[in-house]
Amino acid sequence: MLKTNVIEHFGTATKVAKFLSITPIAVHYWGDVIPKGRAAELHLLTSGELVYDISHYQKDQADGSEAVA
Repeated sequence: MLKTNVIEHFGTATKVAKFLSITPIAVHYWGDVIPKGRAAELHLLTSGELVYDISHYQKDQADGSEAVA
């Protein structure tokens, strides 16, 4: 799940933080792809409005890094 999509859904990073009961700075430190646990949580809490896309978290077989799409 992309951070830009999450912030677009809620309007601001502060609103994302309040929804998840975390600090805004935690949201700030997310990379372009949010942590997969938070992605799964947001998918469930938004009843699928935010979609957990497994392809964002699969390891690239060639270099061992996570794919970012």
